[in-house]
Amino acid sequence: MTVKHGVTIAALCPVALLLYALHTPVSANTFAKEHAKRYPLCQPWAPLIAAPKEPLLAADDALTQLQANEVIARSGERMILRGDVRIARAAQQLAADIATYDERTRSVEVNNGMRFQDGDFALRGTTAHMELDADRGRFSDAEFWLYKQHARGRAGLIIKENASITRLERASYTTCNPDEEDWYLSATNITLDRQADIGSARHVVVRFKGIPFLYTPYISFPLSDKRKSGFLPPSIGVSGRSGTTIALPYYWNIAPRVDATLTPNNMTARGTQLLAELRYLNPASRGQLDAEYLASDKKFGGKRELYTFRHNGNFGPQWTLDIALKSVSDKAYFTDMGNSLVTSNISHLERRLDLTYLGDYGRFRSRLQTYQTVDDAIAPGSRPYQRLPQLQYSTPSWEGDYLRLDMDSELVNFEREESLSGWRLAMEPNISAPFESLATTITPKLTLHHTQYELDPIDPSQSSSFNRTVPIFSLDSGLFLERDSQWGDSELLQTLEPRLFYLYAPFEDQSQLPLFDTSLPLLSFPRLFAENRFSGLDRVGDANQISAALTTRFLDKSSGKEYFSASIGQIFYLRDRQVMLSGSTLDERHKSDIVAEAVARLGSHWSAKLNLQWGELNNEAEKGAFQINYRRDNRRLFNLGYRFTRTPALEQLNGSFAWPLTTQWSVVAQANYSLEEQRTLDTLHGLEYNSCCWALRILSEEHIINNEGDMTRSLSFEFELKGMATIGRSIRDTLKQRILGYTQ
Repeated sequence: MTVKHGVTIAALCPVALLLYALHTPVSANTFAKEHAKRYPLCQPWAPLIAAPKEPLLAADDALTQLQANEVIARSGERMILRGDVRIARAAQQLAADIATYDERTRSVEVNNGMRFQDGDFALRGTTAHMELDADRGRFSDAEFWLYKQHARGRAGLIIKENASITRLERASYTTCNPDEEDWYLSATNITLDRQADIGSARHVVVRFKGIPFLYTPYISFPLSDKRKSGFLPPSIGVSGRSGTTIALPYYWNIAPRVDATLTPNNMTARGTQLLAELRYLNPASRGQLDAEYLASDKKFGGKRELYTFRHNGNFGPQWTLDIALKSVSDKAYFTDMGNSLVTSNISHLERRLDLTYLGDYGRFRSRLQTYQTVDDAIAPGSRPYQRLPQLQYSTPSWEGDYLRLDMDSELVNFEREESLSGWRLAMEPNISAPFESLATTITPKLTLHHTQYELDPIDPSQSSSFNRTVPIFSLDSGLFLERDSQWGDSELLQTLEPRLFYLYAPFEDQSQLPLFDTSLPLLSFPRLFAENRFSGLDRVGDANQISAALTTRFLDKSSGKEYFSASIGQIFYLRDRQVMLSGSTLDERHKSDIVAEAVARLGSHWSAKLNLQWGELNNEAEKGAFQINYRRDNRRLFNLGYRFTRTPALEQLNGSFAWPLTTQWSVVAQANYSLEEQRTLDTLHGLEYNSCCWALRILSEEHIINNEGDMTRSLSFEFELKGMATIGRSIRDTLKQRILGYTQ
């Protein structure tokens, strides 16, 4: 029979409140799929309570239902429920063989075992006594499970003192299966204060393989995702240049939107380094300050420092402020402290402040930009110019029925020691008449490039004012053709997209103009359609040329997914190019090199990419790159790449992979090899053991630190107790940076 009574099951189980147990219920099939995805090495646990023989009434969030084979009422105040007792509210169920309910005191008592389940949370205990109105209760010999976290634990006694305070005595916790309890945490006493959102534990011991390796007499922790000050797990590693390193981070929750991490990092070969990270996050801004300070490096013989600051913020809906500052104490810092070939080769550090407006009146940006040259051996004339300031403004686009008007402008003050400095004003108004149909695009465009210089020459006898005005005309046209195609059983759509781009700019002698920020970029497919063959604004290339290109794509007709695309193009010069950079000779070629690129997706796991530049003069490849990738899932991936350039001579192979050896063991590796120099540039090797509840990762790295080929090596460890903490360096972050496609 079923008896309805207006009490809430939430008060019947304080452990549900204790462990965030009022979860949204999920179906068995949905839960099994989610569990298999999140914990592929763990077996899901069976529900603690089977479906009742007699279905309960319709779920009601405000109604508690009592069900039993036999109900004995005494004096209208005390009820004894016997045989398959069920107490339910919505998706929550309490099951027992016998229970007593006292209507006068509104209390429930179970003395011969009880089970509770709510979605992905379950509890089993020997005895239970609950005072519903007072929101108090006691549970003895309790065992609990958190299905979604694949966690479980025990407590000799659970005492719910009131709606906020719950205590566990003689408690334990683990994420391991019952038959594979490799690690567990135990505590003599755990107190949870839901009102303060803080928990604490005394005499905490963590055991691994039965051996205690961590003890603390007292620890406190948040009961939600709120931040709380305290020590974080240590990081341990071995480096060929710094020795054994041990770092112990301390997290400081300064304010609701401000925190810091302070980390003493002891390096046996160098000394103790202090690492600091300060972060803030406001509704309109965010930023981070990082500092590394070593008072006295035993190997280097002096103080070592590195500071980095980033800020991004909004001033209302249209103004933003972006700051990026970096400073380092010496040129060898990245070589000594860096963990990769990229950081070892840093030569300049940017210091930049941008104030940007983007709104109805166009786009405006004010920039202050300087650089710290890390290597003092770099000649002053080879260092980048400082921009103090750089002011840029672009008008809003005006579009009529047939015409479009735009204008970009810039004012910059360039400064550099022992070099020509000064101001440059540039204005580029343009008018275009784009025409588009389903299969055709034609866009004529006229741009007027005007530049004015006011210089501070080193020699006073030199001129200080220059100006240049160059009109540029371009005509961009293209077709879009398509046809039905087929590959096996797949219905495809093939496109054919020819493109012609005509460019004309008259010759203007610019040999007297300085070169503040201008260079000649490498040829690529997008550069075939650039209005200026130079980057920067100090040179406007003269041109009378036609770029011809062809692109084809194969698309899935139903989904639009691109399986293959290929493009090829070349520039045909109608006259010699006379505007050159300093020291360059007249370009008399009639054609540019041929550039081509292709991307293919070979099935659901394979992909490939090719870039090639074919020399017009010597009829051979000038540069190219090829990359092939395989990715089946997070644990099975393979990358192989090859790149070369003829001038300067460079030929390199790079490869990486991650692959499981068994269900629990897997390996990762990455390497760059120079075929030109016949030596390895950098390598990475890693081994991982991954079980249901713990993992161990070991990573070995090495890379070249100088032109003589000297290598530096390091060894890192990461030990993870799943569901509790990770000790050691974050190896997975390194793998994400070094191995393409690695995500776990």
